[in-house]
Amino acid sequence: MDPVKTDDFQKWFVNHTEAHTRPPLDNHRGAQEGGGDYLWRDWVLHWYASVVSHPSLPQIPADPEKYFSTSRSPLLINSCTNDSQFPLEASAQADAIFGEDKFVPYKREYFEGSTHGFAVRGDVTDPVAKKAKEGAFDSAVKWFSGNL
Repeated sequence: MDPVKTDDFQKWFVNHTEAHTRPPLDNHRGAQEGGGDYLWRDWVLHWYASVVSHPSLPQIPADPEKYFSTSRSPLLINSCTNDSQFPLEASAQADAIFGEDKFVPYKREYFEGSTHGFAVRGDVTDPVAKKAKEGAFDSAVKWFSGNL
C-alpha cells in the first residue's frame, strides 16, 4: 500500500472492515499476532502478551480503558511522532491509563521522526525509518521473550 494514494487505501479499506477480518482472527484466539485495531477488542483477553505498533483507528480513551479493566495481558505499544491514527495525544492518554505502575507490565516505545505504518511499511532505504522498523521488531521480540 502506498500511503500517498488515498484512493487505493479507500478501496482496500472497504474490503477489510471488521466484518471481513474479524472471523478468521476469532478462529485463532490463541495466536500472538493480529491487526493492531483489534488489540483493544475483547478477544485479546486470551493472549499471554500483547504488542501493538502504530494502532489504527482506536477509540481513545474507550479502547485502552476497556483493555485496562478487562485484560491482564502485558502490553507494549510502539508509537511514533507523526501518526494521524494514534497521535501524540493518544499516546499520552495511554500512558495516563497504563503508566506509573497502574498496569504491569506496560511499556510504550517511541520512535522519533517516524510515521504511521513504520513497523510494517517502513522504508528501509531511509535511515530513520529503517531504525524505527527494526526497533519495533526488536522491542516486540524482547517483549514476547520476557512476557511469555
